[in-house]
Amino acid sequence: MPKVSTVIPAYNSAKYVCQAVESVLAQIYQDYEVIVVDDGSTDDTRQRLMAYEGRIRYICQDNAERSAARNNGIRQSTGEYIAFLDADDLWLPRKLQAQVAFLERNPDVGLVYSYARVIDADGKNKPFLKGDFPEQGVSTAHVFHHLMLGNFIPCPTVVVRRACLDVVGLFDESFCYVEDWELWLRVALRYPVGFISEPLACHRVYGEFWPAKLDKYHVQDATVRVLEKIFALAPELAGMADLKQRSLGQAYWLGARIDYALDRLFEARQRLEQAVVYDPTLVSNTQRFLESVLTFAEKLYDTQDTPLAEAQTYLGRVFSNLPASLPHLRGLKRKALGALCASRVYSGHVLQNRAAVRSSAWRAALYDPSWLINLGFLSLWTESLIGPMPASLLRKLIRREIRRQRCLS
Repeated sequence: MPKVSTVIPAYNSAKYVCQAVESVLAQIYQDYEVIVVDDGSTDDTRQRLMAYEGRIRYICQDNAERSAARNNGIRQSTGEYIAFLDADDLWLPRKLQAQVAFLERNPDVGLVYSYARVIDADGKNKPFLKGDFPEQGVSTAHVFHHLMLGNFIPCPTVVVRRACLDVVGLFDESFCYVEDWELWLRVALRYPVGFISEPLACHRVYGEFWPAKLDKYHVQDATVRVLEKIFALAPELAGMADLKQRSLGQAYWLGARIDYALDRLFEARQRLEQAVVYDPTLVSNTQRFLESVLTFAEKLYDTQDTPLAEAQTYLGRVFSNLPASLPHLRGLKRKALGALCASRVYSGHVLQNRAAVRSSAWRAALYDPSWLINLGFLSLWTESLIGPMPASLLRKLIRREIRRQRCLS
C-alpha cells in the first residue's frame, strides 16, 4: 500500500490537469498513489490523462461537484495519509517529503498545511494580498478559533490522516466552495493542526470576478450554515459566546461585501446590520472596518488584477449606501479612496511601473491630503516622478492638511 493517496478532482480541466499530475510525479518523496476523479468533464480531460495510464488511477463519475469527487477518490484510496490537489494547481517537489516527515514526527496532529504561492494562468508568480493565505503559522492550540473567523488553509497544501477522516467524516457534499473550510473546522475541533512555514504548493488564479464566483455557490448563506453546523456538532462551544458572535459577524460581513460588489444594496445593508448585531467591533473600530473594505476592493479579481476604476466604484458604492444606523462611517469614503490609490503606489513601485506610481500618488493625495505627511509615500512619489508637481498645488495640499490636523486636535 502507498503511504500517501493524492486525490485530484477534475472538471473540464484539460488545460491544466497534466501539469497537476506532473507536479505529483516530480515529488522527491515517492511512496504515493495518484487518483484523478473526472467529475463528468465534457472536454478532452480523459484523453489527455491516457498518457499516464499505469501511473495514475483514473475514475470517471457523473458531474456532482468537487466535494463528491474528492469523497469518491478518498473512498477508493488506500494510503495512510490523504493529500489534496485541484486540477489547476501545482505542488512543489518537497511537498510530500516535508509533510510526511512532519506527520511522522507529530503523531497527534490530524492535518498539516503550508504556505502556497499564487500563480497566474500561465504559471507565473503573483503577489498575494494580506488575508489571502496566512502570513505566519497559527499556534496549534488556536487554529480552530482562527478558522472560525474565515478559511486560511489553502486546499492544495493539505495532507490529512485517514484515521482522522474516519473520525470526523469526509467533505460535506451539501456545501460547495466552502466545503474545504467546513472539513478543516471539523478536524481542528478534534485534533491539533500543523503548519510548515514554506510554500509547498502553487494556487492558480485566473482574474475572474471573485464576488460573482462566490455568489454562484451562495457563499453569503453557506458561511453562516457552516458555522451553525459546527456549533451544533460541538456542545462544548456553547459557553464561548464571544467566539460565536465574532465568527457570525465575520460571516454576515463577508456576505454584505459580496452583495455590495453585485450592486444588491438592500441585501448588503441588511447583512451589514446583522453583522454589527453579532459583532459591534466591526464598525466601532473604524480602521478595522476601513481595512476590511479595502482588502475586498483589491480582491474583486482574485489578487492584484482588479482595475483601479472598478475598485473605486466598489468603495463608492459601499460608503454611499451604508445603513442609516451607521452614519459615522460615511465620512471614511475619501479616506478609503485615498488608501486604495496609495496601495497602487506601493504595488506600482514593486512592479517598477513609474507611470502607475505617479498617477496613483496624485489621486491618493487629492482624495486624502494626509498622505503628504507619509514619508514612505512621498519618497516613492518623488523617486518615480516623470514630470514635476506644481509647487502651488503642493503648497495648497499641505496647507489644507495642516488646517485639518489643527481641527482634529
